[in-house]
Amino acid sequence: MTEPERTLADATNILLVDWPSQDVPRALLESEFTVFGYSPHRYSTAELVESEPHDTEDKSVFPPRDDNDIGHLVFRPFEGKPESIDVVYAYRPDDELPGIIERHVKPLGASVLWLHPSANSEVGTRLGAEHDIVVVKGADIAAAARSLRG
Repeated sequence: MTEPERTLADATNILLVDWPSQDVPRALLESEFTVFGYSPHRYSTAELVESEPHDTEDKSVFPPRDDNDIGHLVFRPFEGKPESIDVVYAYRPDDELPGIIERHVKPLGASVLWLHPSANSEVGTRLGAEHDIVVVKGADIAAAARSLRG
């Protein structure tokens, strides 16, 4: 098991601050993580549902991409914030990382900031050291989640 896989194996609740494709939330949900999203000014819970929800108002619904996808990916907004988060996954530029740490990582008690693999962020490394959090770089969280499924 790689170090990123060990880090993810210790987690339960994951917050996505943007993501590059449906593969990220789908892989995490299929691996039985509790997944939250943050999209302009509010949190949401993510789930996979068998059929398209009829009450799609105020929800983000992503249909299956192909026959391999399990159901519709749904993000349901809610008031407030998650009680606790273990990992914050960020698919955002370096200049947004300090705000992500201040608005999400620290207040939600996350101990890990996972950066999208294309980010080889020295800013992330510095912020991790300053705030005593683990920063995962260069590892695909979706692949790590799938590898934990066995």
